[in-house]
Amino acid sequence: MEKVLGELNQKVGESEKMKTAFINSMCHEIRTPLNAIVGFSGIITANAEILTSLIDHLLVVANLDSSDAPLLCEQTR
Repeated sequence: MEKVLGELNQKVGESEKMKTAFINSMCHEIRTPLNAIVGFSGIITANAEILTSLIDHLLVVANLDSSDAPLLCEQTR
């Protein structure tokens, strides 16, 4: 009985080591692409803000161009 329990205890220890190795491997395999996704999403967000600003400015110019209201003119240096 003690021999059987010893063998089972050894198998449990091996199983625990395999589980830990699997979890470590999966964390590494998932973390690497996730870091790339997070980095590129930051770039995409920044560029989206720039494009939004450009489009807003284009809409202002288009609105001024199509407007019949006179533009205020004053001298500058």
